[in-house]
Amino acid sequence: MGASEIAFIPGHPPLETSVAWLLMRSDDGEGGVSDATVLALREGDDWHEAGDWKAESTLDSVHSDGCWIVGWLPYVVPSPVLAAA
Repeated sequence: MGASEIAFIPGHPPLETSVAWLLMRSDDGEGGVSDATVLALREGDDWHEAGDWKAESTLDSVHSDGCWIVGWLPYVVPSPVLAAA
């Protein structure tokens, strides 16, 4: 399922949201746009790519490539579950 098939909430996440899936859009320089989905953490006033699935570390700002946020989805860090043997 691609990003265009998921119902993202339009706009930026609310201020109380600290981790979210972000729908990012970029301009390809030739009049076209492309979308990407990234797991991100809020650090102050900026969003940074999550360094892992637990959202415990960060990488670069989601805006470092000139992308902008067009939608978001809440993210809940999965709890580890041990399978019954």
